[in-house]
Amino acid sequence: MSAGRHPFKATPRDTRAHKLIEWYLGEYGTDSQHEHTVKIRAHDNANEARLSVRRGASHYGVSAAAWVCRDGEQCAGDCPDPDAVHDLTFSLHSKGEARRHVARQAGGNSGNLKYNPFAKRG
Repeated sequence: MSAGRHPFKATPRDTRAHKLIEWYLGEYGTDSQHEHTVKIRAHDNANEARLSVRRGASHYGVSAAAWVCRDGEQCAGDCPDPDAVHDLTFSLHSKGEARRHVARQAGGNSGNLKYNPFAKRG
């Protein structure tokens, strides 16, 4: 095993969404439940913007809920029109509120989580 940094750490920091995140935090703060939407051409571009918002939010110590929509419907992998204009919708939350939200969604049962950190691996 070679010494040095992990290859992931050698990747430049993604700061593309920082101005948008700073604007949102200044305008709405955290935990406002405001969902902000940005129109972006092409599904791949909107998805890359979604990832950038999520990465950037962690730089500011907040959690991001972010998703890509087209015509009001959440749009994932098999997009019927990948070149159309898509909506990136997101909101920012404090880490504590994000944890409470996940606990409410799971109904207090960790078996209801998409990812269960308490499940045995192996």
